[in-house]
Amino acid sequence: MSNQEKRPLILISNDDGFSFNGIKTLIKVARKYGDVVAVAPAMQQSGKGCSITFFDPLRALKLKEEDGYTEYQVPGTPTDCVKLALDQLLGGRKPDLVLSGINHGYN
Repeated sequence: MSNQEKRPLILISNDDGFSFNGIKTLIKVARKYGDVVAVAPAMQQSGKGCSITFFDPLRALKLKEEDGYTEYQVPGTPTDCVKLALDQLLGGRKPDLVLSGINHGYN
């Protein structure tokens, strides 16, 4: 496949992790339109969307990889997840679209 034929790269994150259905629904729909990399917190991080980890090392755990889809879990905040994806997990490729959600609850 040439560069012109590459599917768009869609990066997905949230503040709830993979335990809730919102992100699963978003991933399912996004996969119809491009290659998806989902990077979400290992634990619930509601209200910490703008927080970033400074002193603890962050390591991504690859949970799943299949045709056009990769899923990572990070022991950090939503911002940590996106930053780690952009800096290390996407192999130098920049996403065409970054999506966050679908949120669980009212926050």
